[in-house]
Amino acid sequence: MPKPRTHELRDEAFFRESYSFDGLQPNRWVGRSMAIALERPEWARRAALSIFVPGVPQFHFPFTVRTTIDGQRRDLVVPRPGFFSTTLPLGPARPDGIVELRTATDEDYVPEGADMESHPARYSFRLELLGLRP
Repeated sequence: MPKPRTHELRDEAFFRESYSFDGLQPNRWVGRSMAIALERPEWARRAALSIFVPGVPQFHFPFTVRTTIDGQRRDLVVPRPGFFSTTLPLGPARPDGIVELRTATDEDYVPEGADMESHPARYSFRLELLGLRP
């Protein structure tokens, strides 16, 4: 049986199928930073990434998300509010067989109706997809 040649995480799979995650809310919203790691199949050479950046008054566009994937930095420039997708090249495979994506941004906002005392939440973007490609 041939092995799959793509691997995608969406929705609950971010939490069930990742090796580790930090800074990712259960609703997939990210604050100013996030890290997620997953197993890297030997055929993986690129990572597909899709995010949603809301059009809130606190954000200035173009909106920049600094990404680091396995130590290689690349700034994503989101030109306008809405969905944004890109593909990031992967470097040489790590000895531990893991690929790690880290993100950071200087902009965030407090969602309307957030209870900052019992559940403080600051959002930058929502993670829609993280996939591995040949």
